[in-house]
Amino acid sequence: MSSTDERFHTPIDTLRALCRIVGFLSIVTMGWIDYAFRVASVGPAHRRREQAAWLHRWSPRILRLLSVSLEVHGVPPESGLVVSNHLSYLDIYVLSSVLRCSFVAKSEIAEWPVFGTCARFCGTVFVDRARRGAVAGVADQMREVLADDVAMVLFPEGTSSEGADVLPFKPALFAPIVELNRPVTAMAIDYELPGGSASKEVCWGLGPIAPHAFNLLSKRMIRARVFIGAPQPPGKDRKELARALHAAVVALRPRAVVV
Repeated sequence: MSSTDERFHTPIDTLRALCRIVGFLSIVTMGWIDYAFRVASVGPAHRRREQAAWLHRWSPRILRLLSVSLEVHGVPPESGLVVSNHLSYLDIYVLSSVLRCSFVAKSEIAEWPVFGTCARFCGTVFVDRARRGAVAGVADQMREVLADDVAMVLFPEGTSSEGADVLPFKPALFAPIVELNRPVTAMAIDYELPGGSASKEVCWGLGPIAPHAFNLLSKRMIRARVFIGAPQPPGKDRKELARALHAAVVALRPRAVVV
């Protein structure tokens, strides 16, 4: 039995998780109906902004369902590139509660049940990290989103982690930011789990997602904090930009280790 499974201590925890699964599916269903009436019929010129607004409208409901308290330190940007450390699938709902945005995500997510549909509905740009040459097509899509003045969130670590360190940023997808001269904003996410370990029970690195998510749904409450830096010009070199933004995210984090 894994350490995650051993944390299902009481029937109340299990009942809480099951009730939240039902609540999550109910919220998703209402969100999809809202999308059909308010977003699907919008023309291409305004589609991305409406998709970002749709996710921004429904994400706080997910956080309330999970009893996630959210603190925001700083002023969210309205456009440009946003880079953040990546700790969990929960990051999507946290950041989209803070600002209207689209995301860059790995292509596997598009095939996930429920989450894949939601990701497509909110205008996510998918990247196939295993295929050489895929970055060029993704960069073109990023240019289109940024040209529509929609904030685009990128997790440049390339994967989620347990939060002990911020992994090095991959510079390939910073090229369209430099070319378009769009502002860049660093953010840092931090979680606390009263009575538990955020690094093991909120953060998700490797391992199957289903048992991790069920355990997360059983938790009484979670604290999330988002720290936002000031928008900065991107400069002229994507590698220098990646290093500068990595340092900015590290500096924003409240402590070295997520506990």
